[in-house]
Amino acid sequence: MEKFEGQIPDNREELTTLPGMGRKTANVVLTNGFNIPAFAVDTHIKRVTRKLHFVPQDASVEKVEQMMSDKLPEDMWYPAHHSILLFGRYQCIARKHDHSECIERIKENMPENEIAASALEKMITEIEG
Repeated sequence: MEKFEGQIPDNREELTTLPGMGRKTANVVLTNGFNIPAFAVDTHIKRVTRKLHFVPQDASVEKVEQMMSDKLPEDMWYPAHHSILLFGRYQCIARKHDHSECIERIKENMPENEIAASALEKMITEIEG
C-alpha cells in the first residue's frame, strides 16, 4: 500500500517486488490488467514448447519467454500463451500418452497454407528424429 500508494504497478520490474509475485504472474497481470503485451510461461508452456521443439530442450523459463516472444508478433503473445497452455493442460498432457494424437490435433487446427505445412513438417521431423 505504501510503496505504490495503493496502486497496482503497471510494469514487470515493480510488480515482481511485491510478495509472491514472480515473473509469470507479473506477465499475466500486465496482459490481463493493463493490456500490455507479455508472454507468460508456466509449466505447461515450458513443457509443450520443448516437446514440440519450439525451443531447445534445455531452455529455462526465461529463455522460453524470450524465444517465443521473439518468434511471435506481440499481438499473438496472449492468444498463443492461452492456446499452448490449454493444449498442454487438456491434450498434450504431462503423463505418458500417445503423442501422435497431439500431432493430429495440431494438423486438424492448423491453417492450410504453405507456411503452416512447412512448420508442421519440421516439427514432426524434429519430434520423431
